[in-house]
Amino acid sequence: MRVVATYVIFEEEEQIAESVRTMKDLVDAFVFVDAAFTYNPVEVTHSTDDTRRVAEAAAHPVPFTYYESDHKMTQVQARNKTFSFLRPADWAFVIDGDETMLGHYLEAEALMAEARAGLLGESVGIEVFTAALRFNGNAPDISEEEYPRLPIIYTRGVQPRLLRAHGVRWGQTPIKTVAPFREKRFVREEPVDPRIKLVNHRVRQAYGVYQNDFVWEMNELGKVL
Repeated sequence: MRVVATYVIFEEEEQIAESVRTMKDLVDAFVFVDAAFTYNPVEVTHSTDDTRRVAEAAAHPVPFTYYESDHKMTQVQARNKTFSFLRPADWAFVIDGDETMLGHYLEAEALMAEARAGLLGESVGIEVFTAALRFNGNAPDISEEEYPRLPIIYTRGVQPRLLRAHGVRWGQTPIKTVAPFREKRFVREEPVDPRIKLVNHRVRQAYGVYQNDFVWEMNELGKVL
């Protein structure tokens, strides 16, 4: 069995290297799907910055697959595309380009070894800390001048980020969030493994990217802006 880090990325040249480097000593391979999301208000289908070169350089010499989409995708389509490159026995570690893994190396290594040895169940919940800006309003209300000086706070949640790939398809939950399913069953985030955590650094994005992310997220939730 392999553990493969699966990424959906777009315009990530500033952050992808750090993310990949926190994973490369723990995984057997990388999969990158580079695609603009359907509701992202841009005219391109994949990254136009230096994302590919940076990601490939950071991953080397670990094997990787890099797919550049020739059309926009929904988040569900992009997640399913990453899994299309996996083998049935693989474990997928689902991570985004603006996220880094945090954990004691020996403990993280032990968790990955348990996955390879078939000692885990079908999925493992990982605690995710997400950076946010403390502001009374939404992203469009934040000016470019305010953006770099607003206080950064963190929210915390648990998601099934380490999961056996066989039979998994991504879809939307009733509240329109994107989640993995196995045979029409939602893949649970339990048990939660305390040995590793993910930190999402989304507020490191450039102001324009931050605003575009808000647009596609709100549209995927059904709130037309």
